[in-house]
Amino acid sequence: MAKKVAIIGGGSSGLCAIKACLQEGLEPICFERTRDIGGLWRATTPAPAIRPHHYP
Repeated sequence: MAKKVAIIGGGSSGLCAIKACLQEGLEPICFERTRDIGGLWRATTPAPAIRPHHYP
């Protein structure tokens, strides 16, 4: 029986931790407060269109 490991947060670090646990034969359990994974990777507002005032 594999040891269970709690992963707090489903952002980039949490996803990397899950992958590492699986590679080691552990059983990760992720706790995420939102319904989606991704953390800061998951943009909820569009980025403003910025045009530089000069070009190289």
